[in-house]
Amino acid sequence: MPTDLPAHTDHADLSPLPMALAARAACRAAGYVEPNPLVGCTLVGPIDPSRPLPVADRIIAVAHHERYGGPHAEALAIARARALGRSTVGATAYVTLEPCNSTGRNPPCVDALLAAGISRVVIARADASPAKGNGAERLRAAGVGVIWADHPSSPAYNLKATRLADTFIKRMLTGTPWVIAKWAQTLDGKVATRLGQSQWISCERSRLRVHRLRARVDAIITAVGTVLADDPSLNARNVPIRRAALRVVIDPDASLVEPNGLLKSRRVFAHTDRTPTALVIRANADISPHALAPKLAAQGVTLLCIPEDPQVPGRIDLRHLLRVLATPNADPDAEFLALRPVNLSTNGDAMRPPVANVLLEAGPGLLGSFLANGLVDECQVYVAPTIMGDQEAPSAFDAGATPTLDALRVFEHFDTRHIARDLRLTYRLPRRDPSRADVPSLP
Repeated sequence: MPTDLPAHTDHADLSPLPMALAARAACRAAGYVEPNPLVGCTLVGPIDPSRPLPVADRIIAVAHHERYGGPHAEALAIARARALGRSTVGATAYVTLEPCNSTGRNPPCVDALLAAGISRVVIARADASPAKGNGAERLRAAGVGVIWADHPSSPAYNLKATRLADTFIKRMLTGTPWVIAKWAQTLDGKVATRLGQSQWISCERSRLRVHRLRARVDAIITAVGTVLADDPSLNARNVPIRRAALRVVIDPDASLVEPNGLLKSRRVFAHTDRTPTALVIRANADISPHALAPKLAAQGVTLLCIPEDPQVPGRIDLRHLLRVLATPNADPDAEFLALRPVNLSTNGDAMRPPVANVLLEAGPGLLGSFLANGLVDECQVYVAPTIMGDQEAPSAFDAGATPTLDALRVFEHFDTRHIARDLRLTYRLPRRDPSRADVPSLP
């Protein structure tokens, strides 16, 4: 047990089990709640001194935020406990994100916790949203015990629950979505033959997992080179689809556009009535965007004009693109140069919701550009038990020279899964958090 927690802390109520259950429940909503964060809540009844029970036997309710705009996890857990006839007075609430403290689509979760008589709240991460933060401070002021589970002394510190809000926190702090780089490679790190053949390095079950990921993210980004070489569809197939990800094709010079202003026949531009698609060109490309945009819109494709990267002429500013995707309503006339095709709207609004997470499915060039600009947050690597043994075969990233080991990009191991013959390795950047006093505290 940790030794630096306050002496009167009830260590039994710091078991990692309730937080792990809350996180597992929250993950069920991936693809349904974005751009809201994944949030889970577990309620644990107080210890009866005359009949002390382990934490597992005192769990009275587990719930999670299920859909965007729906009730929050804390309110659902309290309602579930009451429906089961279980008292919440004196209970401890384990939540994967700091309870909100403002009214939006839902009333403040802090109010629900106080009204339910919750005596202690264990929080996995602080809320980085300036509009909804400071819930812990208000709970503490009302006499509720507050403990941060992501403090190194907490038994729950190493749980994935403390990383569940990574995507949300990153977007709140930087204004850009969470970026997942995905690729398949051999044991010696090769992603294709020297002639460009890459289908298929990973096994069929691994590819099905990728389709599951496609069915849950907000956007899939690729480059013109990949479109020309592999002719991908970039849609989710043979899996339940939770959201139709926006397909984003980066084509700085509009080389995929025919002289008549229509797009060349490629699978990524098919089925735009069901899958939203955008073509990204440089704002200073040698083409008239105002003439091109209406023709693309007629094909169901939205034109995005993004400024040129000031450091790399001829390429677009990737950070600017991510900001536009994350905040589509910021200045629509400056970026979206045509009326939005209807399929870009998921709820009848004039604009689609913000993009909270992005999947990169591209070759070494675009992956390397994202990496060089510090824009990759997560790597999902499918490692096949094969060896190519060819020095000329490409690796996943072409990010330029790395002269010293000090210049290496450092990621943290997050997860390892065996998928049939393959191994899926997941790495993330170290966590980002808003500033706060990083110590456990009780009133």
